[in-house]
Amino acid sequence: MSSKSLYWIKSALGLWLLIAPLTMQHPLTGEASLHAYVVGVVLVLDSTTRLFSMRIGNEWLILILGLWLMVSPSALGFGNYVITSTASWNQIIVGFLVCIMVVWEMILLGSEEKYKKREV
Repeated sequence: MSSKSLYWIKSALGLWLLIAPLTMQHPLTGEASLHAYVVGVVLVLDSTTRLFSMRIGNEWLILILGLWLMVSPSALGFGNYVITSTASWNQIIVGFLVCIMVVWEMILLGSEEKYKKREV
């Protein structure tokens, strides 16, 4: 899988975070929805800018964002309510997938760098 495919997948995960509050059973206002909107916008912006210009260096930031998605329901306390349990699980799963995509991207970029050094 190419790094561009990973950017498309991360962009889709960001879009999912943007529409999840509208489609799932959690309120449209509150910490869970606001958190999903903010993180979704950051993921979409990062992924789409990387699709059209190969900036390097944000992998660690997005990895931290993915880890934050996984711990935020407990840290912010919106995982304790029954109505937001779907929002909590949604953010934990999306955070896990974002982390997997970023680590995979780091491995791909590392192998591409090694390949470029061998060519020279």
